[in-house]
Amino acid sequence: MDHKIETTLKDYYNKAVAHRDEDRCGGYPYDEYHKLFDIIKENNIKNVLEVGTGIGFSAAVMAFAGAERVDTIERKQSHIDEANEICRNLGLGEKVRAHKGKAHLVLPQFPSDFYDAVFFDGYAPQYSQGIEFFRCLKKEALLISANSHLEGAYKESYMDFLEEKDKWEFVEAFEDTKIYKKK
Repeated sequence: MDHKIETTLKDYYNKAVAHRDEDRCGGYPYDEYHKLFDIIKENNIKNVLEVGTGIGFSAAVMAFAGAERVDTIERKQSHIDEANEICRNLGLGEKVRAHKGKAHLVLPQFPSDFYDAVFFDGYAPQYSQGIEFFRCLKKEALLISANSHLEGAYKESYMDFLEEKDKWEFVEAFEDTKIYKKK
């Protein structure tokens, strides 16, 4: 990561932290953004589907890393508005597209076998989201699931789905993130 991008992302990260504190929302910026940047860059990922926009920090990370299209899903309109404004100001407006709604309702609108990666950075994942991630991903694409610590009624079935050896290959885990490759 060059110095200019590093400085821009560090500033954006700090802005996202300040936003979270001021807004008292769950929009935590992704702490492992250097690792996310490297994953996108090293795997030549061009099309990303993200769940959990916040104010667009991780979408910007992925766009700066080389993603040409980041479709990101967020429920709060104020977050979408801020993400769109910041991404436009950073010259990423053509790359980052924020979609409003709850993930389980919006995901079926996205194309099948299109994305090189899905980055899940929302609240506890649901089994139905895992099914949609699988559908949206190309063969051998990556599913990057952050927030592994979050609990929810469907988390166990989501994690069981990711253990289905005929569908997924475990790649790596770090901090609060697990990466799988679609078979």
